[in-house]
Amino acid sequence: MTVEMVFEETYTLLNKIGVVDMKREFCWDWLKRGDSYCRCLKYNQKPPSVGVVAVCSSKLKHYSEALKRKADNDSRKLASDFDVLSARLDSAMYQQSR
Repeated sequence: MTVEMVFEETYTLLNKIGVVDMKREFCWDWLKRGDSYCRCLKYNQKPPSVGVVAVCSSKLKHYSEALKRKADNDSRKLASDFDVLSARLDSAMYQQSR
C-alpha cells in the first residue's frame, strides 16, 4: 500500500468522524504542510517526504493512546483504526527509505 493510499484512507476516516472537513485542513493539521504541498506532490507524481509521513504517523499514535484511555468502545475502536493506519504509514516509510 502506498503512502498516498494511506493518507487518503486517513483523510477519509478523519472526515467521517468530523475531525477534518477538507483536504486543506488535513494537510495542515495532520501533515503540517499547506494544501499546496499536497497538490504539488500529485501534480509532480512524487511521494511525500519521509518527514511528512513520520509527522502523520506520530499524530495518529498520539491520538490512539489518548483514545485508549477512554472507557467507551467507540473510542477504543477508533484507537485501533489509528494504530492500523500508523503501522501502514510506518511500513510505507520504511519501504520509501530503503
